[in-house]
Amino acid sequence: MTVIKNTVCIQEEDGGILWKHDDEATGKSHLARSRKLSLTFIARVDNYDYIFSWYLHQDASIQLEVKLTGILNTNLLALDAKATGHSLQITPRLNAQFHQHIFAVRLDADIDGVENSASSVELVAHTDKTGSENNPYGTGIVAKVTDLPTAGEARQLTSPLSAKVWKLSNPGKINNATGLPVAWKLVPGNGQRLLMHPGPVRTRAAFADFDVWVTRFEDSQIFAGGDYIGQTAAEGLPKWVSENENASLVNTDIVLWHVFGVSHLPRMEDWPMMPVE
Repeated sequence: MTVIKNTVCIQEEDGGILWKHDDEATGKSHLARSRKLSLTFIARVDNYDYIFSWYLHQDASIQLEVKLTGILNTNLLALDAKATGHSLQITPRLNAQFHQHIFAVRLDADIDGVENSASSVELVAHTDKTGSENNPYGTGIVAKVTDLPTAGEARQLTSPLSAKVWKLSNPGKINNATGLPVAWKLVPGNGQRLLMHPGPVRTRAAFADFDVWVTRFEDSQIFAGGDYIGQTAAEGLPKWVSENENASLVNTDIVLWHVFGVSHLPRMEDWPMMPVE
């Protein structure tokens, strides 16, 4: 076996349908296949194998996919013991605990330069009632934009019901087509927040108190939980932001952090090797 350190796998993959349209006027059907560039690396952490894949799509989107596999963390049950409410017996006398995986992604975007600003965008129903001049049929939808001028205000939670996204823009660079500042948006996936109660362990994972953070760029701020998360109190993002809550995020070099998690309720099909989740 040959070991190659500090490498990533780069390959092109089929991405399904890029676009499709049936033209009623000509009777012709048009379809284009999608190709995506995949950059993947795998990290083995104890019994788990985490597969991180960044996909660069032809519609200019960038997608992160995290796959979990490996071997479950288990314990042996006594002869007459049963699984508790915190675990599942996946095979006779073998117990697997319910648990969570929490990830934090650091996105140093630099949108057409380093003078960027942050905001959140939510889709909400028009405030005017049905029959009004601005919403005669009651179908109006409004994009509610909230500027995030400071690091303290930028600590936020996801909101699936309002399709909340976060936008990093460059106010000094205007898109010729839209007349708006050039921008990219973070579209969070579905996940569950940290379920742990307050205590010593939760304190070390305080970066998971919020789903999105925005900070000013600093060379030394690389890890959301700090450099030594297992040996410290609330380091990393909680400390940096609490010390600089009023730090301006307007027209400056900023970094967006996204925290997300997966809750794993083991099943018998996860043993002995876990299918990718």
